[in-house]
Amino acid sequence: MKSSNPTFNSFRSVGVTHETHVSTVRGSSQAHPWLSRPYENPWRPCRDCRTPRQGPSPSGSLSGLRGLSRFGRDKRLLKTDEFSSVFNFRCSVRGEYLQVLGKRNDLPQARLGVVVSKKLAKQAVRRNTMKRIVRETFRLNDGELGGLDVIVWPRQVFGHEEAAAVRTELLELFRRIRRKCRASSSS
Repeated sequence: MKSSNPTFNSFRSVGVTHETHVSTVRGSSQAHPWLSRPYENPWRPCRDCRTPRQGPSPSGSLSGLRGLSRFGRDKRLLKTDEFSSVFNFRCSVRGEYLQVLGKRNDLPQARLGVVVSKKLAKQAVRRNTMKRIVRETFRLNDGELGGLDVIVWPRQVFGHEEAAAVRTELLELFRRIRRKCRASSSS
C-alpha cells in the first residue's frame, strides 16, 4: 500500500511502519481560519458597516418624553423606615379596591410606596400589573399630593379590565387623604 505522505514513505523505507514514529514536520505558516478580514464572508457586513443601535427615536416613543414627567427615585418610598413612619401615622382612607395611607413630609414633592402581598395576588404578573396601574396614576397626578408620603395598599385583585375604575377611585382617595392628613397634622 502506497501512502501519499512523503515523510511516512521515507520512514517506511527505513523499516518504521507505525505512524507514531513519524516526526512532526513544520508546514508553512498560515493564518488561523477563524481570523477575520482575509477569510471573512464577503456577503456579511463587516463590524464597521452595521447599523447603529442608538439614534433618533420615533416621535411617538416614550423615550422622547424622558425629562417631562418621570417616576424617579425622589418620588418613591424606598427605605423600611419611610414605610414604617407612614404605617405608624395611622392616617388612612379606604375604597372598594384600595386603601391609601398618608403622612406629611418636609419635601416639596409627594412620594409613593405600593404594597401588594402574595397572599392577595399569587401571580407576579398580576401583582406587577396592579403596581403599574397605581404608579402611572400617581405619576400623572402627583402635583396635587405635594408634601405627602403615600402608601397604596390594594384590598382586592384588579387588572386591566378594572383599571379605569381603579384610577377613578385612586384619584378620589388621593383627594380624601390629602384633606385628612392636613387636618390631623394641624391638630
